[in-house]
Amino acid sequence: MGWVQALSLGVVFLTVIAVRQWVLYPGNWNEMFGEEYAAQRRALARRRLELRRAERSSSRHRAEAVAKVERAKRAHRALIRSHEELVRSLREREPGDHVTALGRVALHEHALCVYEEDGPLDEETGHRAPASGQGTYMWLADLTVECEAVDSPRETHLVLRAETERRVQVTYHHTEYPERFVRGLVVDIQHAITRAQKAREQRQREIADAELRLEEVREDREDIDIALTELKQVEAEEAVNPAIPRARAARETQRNEWETLTGRRPLL
Repeated sequence: MGWVQALSLGVVFLTVIAVRQWVLYPGNWNEMFGEEYAAQRRALARRRLELRRAERSSSRHRAEAVAKVERAKRAHRALIRSHEELVRSLREREPGDHVTALGRVALHEHALCVYEEDGPLDEETGHRAPASGQGTYMWLADLTVECEAVDSPRETHLVLRAETERRVQVTYHHTEYPERFVRGLVVDIQHAITRAQKAREQRQREIADAELRLEEVREDREDIDIALTELKQVEAEEAVNPAIPRARAARETQRNEWETLTGRRPLL
C-alpha cells in the first residue's frame, strides 16, 4: 500500500470519527473532543447506554414470549402431521407377504393375485414355473372362494367372488395341477380370508380410534393458548414498564443540557 493510499485511508478514518462525534455531540472541535466537555459527553453517553439496555431488555422478553408461541405452534403442527400419517398408514392396504401359489393364483397375506397367464412349462419335469407379469389383485377380506363342479374329470375350476359381485374363474388342468393341490389351495385361501376379515375389523377399529385422536389433537391448542396468554402478559407488563420512559426522559434531559451548553441538540 502506497503512502497516498495510506494517507487517504487515514483521512477517511478521521472523517468518520469526526462525523460520528458531531452526530453524538454536535458543536465545535473543543465541544466534540476537548477535555472541558468530557464530563458532559460521558454523561450523555451513559444515558444513551441506559436507554439501549432498557430497550434491549424489553425486546428480549417479548422475543422470548413470541418464540415460545412459535414453538408451541410448530409442536402442534408436527403432532397433527404425525397423527395424519398414522391415519393414512392405517387406510393404505398392501398385499402383504407371499404365502403360497398355484398356477395363475398367488396368495398373499392380505390379497390374492390372479395373473393373466401361467408360468412357462418345464418340459422335463412337466411343472410350470410360478406365474408373473400382469395380474389382478383381489382383497381377501372381500372375497369368497370355491371349487366349481365341472363335467370333465380332468380339470377343476377355482371360482373367486368379490363383494362387488365380480367373478373370476381359474381353470386347473389335472395333468399339470392335481385336484388335491387345487383343493389344498382353496383351504389355504379360506383360512387366509378368515384372518383377513378379522384383521380388517381390527384395522377399522384402529382407524376410527386414530381419526378420533386426530380430531382431539387438532382441537387441543392448550399449549398455544398458554403461550399466547404469556405473550399478552409480557406485552402488558412492558407497556407499563417504567424503565424505558425513565431512561428516555433521562437521555432527553441530558440532550437538553447539551443543547443549553453548546446551542446544538444531539441527533441521538
